[in-house]
Amino acid sequence: MARVKRTARSASPPNENTTRSSQDARLQREAEIAAETANHLQSLDRLLQATQELMKEEPSLDSEAFEYLRRLRVKVRFAISSGSPGQSVQLPKIPPMLFENRQDRNQSPLSFVQATYKQWLGKGISRADIKKLDKKLYDAFFNWKIPTKDLDAIGLPTKRRLNDAKLAAAGRIKAPSRVLRLSELPPADRDLLRLYNLAKNRKSRPPK
Repeated sequence: MARVKRTARSASPPNENTTRSSQDARLQREAEIAAETANHLQSLDRLLQATQELMKEEPSLDSEAFEYLRRLRVKVRFAISSGSPGQSVQLPKIPPMLFENRQDRNQSPLSFVQATYKQWLGKGISRADIKKLDKKLYDAFFNWKIPTKDLDAIGLPTKRRLNDAKLAAAGRIKAPSRVLRLSELPPADRDLLRLYNLAKNRKSRPPK
């Protein structure tokens, strides 16, 4: 009796449309989570503002309590403005990949930066940071004539625009306490001190 050979079916590669649908669903879910988190932060900011108004009716509270509340509101506003709630995202010290080493030579610098720096876009990275990390990528923005609005849209603003957003979110900034050394300060407090010095320097400059 002849034996019939049974060949195992090889697993077919995932359909391109299925993969794309899966990626779209994941991106949509990430957007929903980000929007939900932003709503929670805005509610928290309103709650802190109401708390501050109630505290003003208590003369027994000292100024230190108001200062702690103010600094907490600043941190919440930072999170709202940057789209990065929680701890600050640590920016890369070396480029994950250089633009000149990309596999697809037709890939635009806009597409490249979206793929390579996805986890940092909209979370504190600026074009000045890209210039330090990958000068050829930065130059490619101009060589390929990438519109400024497109870079802003993906979360890659200029350093000045990024600082403007943080200053607007922080409101009036008081001189932070320097009980601790700069290296001992939490990241949010170091950022607050940097913004205070930035606002101070801008006020001292003569108008152009």
